Amino acid sequence: MQKYLMIILFCYLFVQGIEYWLKFMNLRYMKNRGKDIPPVFKGYIDETTLTKIHAYTIEKSSFSFIKSF
Repeated sequence: MQKYLMIILFCYLFVQGIEYWLKFMNLRYMKNRGKDIPPVFKGYIDETTLTKIHAYTIEKSSFSFIKSF
C-alpha cells in the first residue's frame, strides 16, 4: 500500500511541476512579447487596449502563480 501512495504522490508532484513550468514560460513570453500586435489583429485592436490587456494578464498571472504556491 505504501508503494502505491508514493507512486501517486510522485505523479501528482510531477504534474504540478510541469504545470508551474508551463505557467512560468507563458508569463515570461507575455512579458517579452505580449505587447506586439499579431498581424491578424492589426487594424482591429489599438495599442492602448493591448497595453491594458497585457498589464492585466501579467498581474493576474503573476498573482495566480504566487498564490498557487
